[in-house]
Amino acid sequence: MRKRTPLASAQDTCEDIGTLWTMRRYERVARCAWLSWTGRFEIRVLVEGRILLTERCDRAVDAFMLAEGWKRKMTDKGWQQVRPPAPMSV
Repeated sequence: MRKRTPLASAQDTCEDIGTLWTMRRYERVARCAWLSWTGRFEIRVLVEGRILLTERCDRAVDAFMLAEGWKRKMTDKGWQQVRPPAPMSV
């Protein structure tokens, strides 16, 4: 009898930790998502919800360096970083 393998295990799940940067070119918006897998990190560049680039790294510092490199390449191609508005003082 064949052993059944579950579709997802604890090793297969990831958590979207947040956005490292957002860039815009014309009407298109790109988001750099930082995901955490068990013991690993994944960086994804999503343009209009579609994955453009993705890579997994064993160390957080490598993931940050990768994201910065991708941001530089996109800037060279005319993308501009979107800055969040400054918080209002009360």
